[in-house]
Amino acid sequence: MTDLEAVIAAWITVFAFALFVVSAISYRRVRNPRVLMIGLAFLAFFIKGLVMSIGVVRGEDAMEGYIPILDLAVLLLLASAVLLRRDGQGKGGVDD
Repeated sequence: MTDLEAVIAAWITVFAFALFVVSAISYRRVRNPRVLMIGLAFLAFFIKGLVMSIGVVRGEDAMEGYIPILDLAVLLLLASAVLLRRDGQGKGGVDD
């Protein structure tokens, strides 16, 4: 990873953490399960950034095995937020 890529990865990590904080505050206000799922997705994205940063600092690619798992977690959480109905049950749609 080049220096520019490392800086960009660090900023993405900071941005993901900021979005997690905003979504956590939003969830405290509205108590909507969709907001919770999105917040957890941002948290997983933040953890992914930390894993990548640790790999850069250590100079090893051993952490890269965890990145696809974290990507899958982000996708599943976002899909859950889309498919969850307002009442927190089952598959939702446009009319929710």
